Amino acid sequence: MILFLTLLFFGKDAGKYKGFSLSCFGEQSIFKKMIDNNVKFITLGTTDTGCTLVHYCEELLQVPYRYYKDFFGKIIDENSIQKECKIKYFVRKLDMPSILSVPKMKEILIKDKAIKIYTLDSAQIGVMSAKEYFASLFNALKNNTSIFLRNS
Repeated sequence: MILFLTLLFFGKDAGKYKGFSLSCFGEQSIFKKMIDNNVKFITLGTTDTGCTLVHYCEELLQVPYRYYKDFFGKIIDENSIQKECKIKYFVRKLDMPSILSVPKMKEILIKDKAIKIYTLDSAQIGVMSAKEYFASLFNALKNNTSIFLRNS
């Protein structure tokens, strides 16, 4: 199996996001770096807020509907050097309810004022900071690990 992933970062802070993590959502992942640097998320034309950052929350809390699965492949770094690697991915358990509900997450974000919604003509624009997004969803999930599940 070949794992191919390209991440591109631009701007004066692009170097903050370089590096490699052996866990997709762990403490060394890009998601932790986005929180630490409080990046801004902007949605254009929608305020559906299903962001992969929620999986970082799930992994931190070790939710019961996910487990670690190992993926093996080759990584090609910015210097075109190939390396064999194993990456841990905190994947959904398919034998139990594990699909997330974006509307449930959005409801929590609105309640916590962690999303700002603007209207331009007939389109909605959502603006969120990574720190507020993380705090809102993490706290909700900490109190109820099934709060975002579609079938709960």
